[in-house]
Amino acid sequence: MSFRACMLHSLKSYSLGLSDSEVDRLVLFVAELMKWNRAYNLTSISEEEAIAEKHVLDSLTLLGFVPERGRLLDVGSGAGFPAIPLAICRPELGVTSIDSAGKKIRFQNHVVRTLSLENLIPFHGRVESLIEEAGNGNTFDCICSRAFSSLALFIELTRGLLKPGGTLLAMRGPDGEEDYLRCKDLVENSGFELDRIQRLELPLSGSRRVILSFRYLGESAIKLQDSGQL
Repeated sequence: MSFRACMLHSLKSYSLGLSDSEVDRLVLFVAELMKWNRAYNLTSISEEEAIAEKHVLDSLTLLGFVPERGRLLDVGSGAGFPAIPLAICRPELGVTSIDSAGKKIRFQNHVVRTLSLENLIPFHGRVESLIEEAGNGNTFDCICSRAFSSLALFIELTRGLLKPGGTLLAMRGPDGEEDYLRCKDLVENSGFELDRIQRLELPLSGSRRVILSFRYLGESAIKLQDSGQL
């Protein structure tokens, strides 16, 4: 099955209505990824069908969570997942991706040029350096990640970059709910509340995913907790 056919089948399974132009850009993105991957080993997943399902479709499951406009940060973006599919399908959303691997950010910059993807800014470095560059912080409406092994660390490192009322999206494996329960106190003490849990099963492999969506209540919520008023 070609990448396009696989994508169309997968999109239908998830009732994701993408335009022909968006699918064309995703096809071009994956063609460039496969070309670069042969030389630079950007991802261990190399088959078209697996890339379509486990990278692209997996990224697009966030479309029901991310805003149409505003600013989104993808932490540990790797070869551009979910940043690039989201930037393609949310053209009015400003997307920043960050990764510490230079070759992966160079690839993302290549995709920005090739697809004229003006709403995506790849950033080479660690999230801590982005916090320093942001100054006062609280600059993003939504922050997401597929990469963090530790949910607690993801929350600790990104809280200072999220606007009050903003959304934190943690893309987890099948044990995502258990991950949350293990650090529930830290989540609440950091000014977050669990807003939504979505359980997913990818249509071809049957791989299970969990998306944890948190709302950031802000520093004022932490102060109220500390004073016993919340």
